[in-house]
Amino acid sequence: MPMSLPRLPAVILASALVLAGGRPSAQATKPAMPGYPAVGEPASVTLMSAGAGPRATLRYKVGANKVDRMEMTTAMSVAVAMDGVSMPGAGVVPTMKMTADIAVREVAASGDMNYDVTFGQPTVEPGGEPAMLAAMQQAAAGMKGLKASATVSPRGVVRNGRIGLETIADPQLRSMLAGTARSFENLSAPFPEEAVGVGAQWEVRQAVDSAGAVIFQKTVYELVSRDGDTVRLKLTVEQTAPSQPMVNPALPPEATMRIESVSGTSTGTATIRLDSIVPTSEMSGTTAMVMVVGMNGQDQRMNATTTLKLNVALVK
Repeated sequence: MPMSLPRLPAVILASALVLAGGRPSAQATKPAMPGYPAVGEPASVTLMSAGAGPRATLRYKVGANKVDRMEMTTAMSVAVAMDGVSMPGAGVVPTMKMTADIAVREVAASGDMNYDVTFGQPTVEPGGEPAMLAAMQQAAAGMKGLKASATVSPRGVVRNGRIGLETIADPQLRSMLAGTARSFENLSAPFPEEAVGVGAQWEVRQAVDSAGAVIFQKTVYELVSRDGDTVRLKLTVEQTAPSQPMVNPALPPEATMRIESVSGTSTGTATIRLDSIVPTSEMSGTTAMVMVVGMNGQDQRMNATTTLKLNVALVK
C-alpha cells in the first residue's frame, strides 16, 4: 500500500525551488562533475567564438552608491506523479511578483562591486491549489525586508553571495525564501575575458548548491547586438544533477529523499546596460526531476516536471 506523504504541495514546491537556488546542502561531500567548477567556486567562462569585428571587451562599470529597482515575475506549473500515478495538489503555481532595490555600496580599485539587495513586499496572484497558494503567501509575507549581498567582478562573475535568513525560524519557509532570494544573487551575465563582436558565443559553467541538492548549470550566451553600453544577448541554459541525497524540510524527520536525476533546458533573452547590474530579461524552460522518497521502510518514485517563466525588469 503506498505510503501517505503529508503536506504534498509544500514538498512539490520546495523541490521545484531547488532549481532557483536554496539553502546550503547538508551533504558532507558535495557531488562533482567533470568540466564544472566545484561548489562555492566562481563560474568558469569559455569563449567559443569571438564574433564579427569590430570587437571590444564587455565590462560592467557601475558607480558606487548607485541604486536600481528591479521587478521579477515568476510563473510556474508543476506536474507530479508517484510511482506513475498523477498526484493532486500540483498544477499551476500562483504567479509571484517581487521587487528589490539593488544598491552598489562600494567599488574596489579592481572594479569589483559590492552590492546589497533589499526585498520589498511580494504579491501573489490568487489561484491554483489552495495549500500551495497558502505556502506562497507565507513565503511572500516573510520576504519583505529580507536582505542579501554579493560581490561581482567587472566581468559579471559573482562571488561571496549571502542571504540574511538567520531570523527565519521555520526551516520550510527558510528554504523557500532562500530559493527565491538566491536568484537575485546571479543578476549579472558573466562575460569572457577576450574582446568580442556581434555573433560571439561563450559558455558559462557553474555548480549551484541549493535546497539540499547540487545542480550543475551550463549557459551559452550569444551577443546579438551592442549599442554603446547596451548589450543584447540570447541565452540557452542546460541543468543536470547526479544522484544524491536531498534535504527537504517539508518532509517529516523520518522520511528521506534522494534525487536520481535532473534534466532541464531553458531559453531566453537579456538586455543589459553596463552601468547597471539589473538586466531586462525573459526566460522560459522545463525541468524534469526524478526523486525517491522513503518512509516506514517503503520507497516511492516521484517524477516532477516543472515549467517556469521568469521575467526581470529594471524599474525606472
